Amino acid sequence: MVLVAIVGSHMRQIPNLNDAVVILQVSCGVVMAYGMLILPGVTLAVITYRLERPAEITQALNDFFWFSFMLPWPTFVLQCLALAYAILQDTRPRPVFPKAAAYINIVAPLFLIPSFGMHFVKDGPLAWNGAITFWVAIFAFGLPVVGDILCLTRAVVKERPVRVTDVVTDRSGFGTKS
Repeated sequence: MVLVAIVGSHMRQIPNLNDAVVILQVSCGVVMAYGMLILPGVTLAVITYRLERPAEITQALNDFFWFSFMLPWPTFVLQCLALAYAILQDTRPRPVFPKAAAYINIVAPLFLIPSFGMHFVKDGPLAWNGAITFWVAIFAFGLPVVGDILCLTRAVVKERPVRVTDVVTDRSGFGTKS
């Protein structure tokens, strides 16, 4: 959720960007954090709380865990599209996000589409743990997230002002950054 807040704060700096785009990105990030982290985590806690349950109940809760972990991808797609729109609307000479990040945020979520039908297929590459539905989806999720983190890290490092207390003079008289 920290990443969502930082992305939202940088989106707010884009001139003439509608506030609804920032609100959409942040709200989708919050919903996704609940759907992919909190709800599955609570489900795992419930699964392990009473080990004497019948195996069928444990299996049903396990299925619920994986489905709640994998199915919130529509909110991630909206989040990526909101960020891509904001990046493409940024006309500043030095934007925080390069235009390539917008294209990654548009193309990568398209690979999440096969995950939509995971609850219809029980085995094979389109099952919840299949090569397409699980592994391609993990890559499609990770690519824009890692790309956005790299862009934000670069922006934060550039924004950080150098203060006089940050510079220490060594014996040769040249200033070195501490």
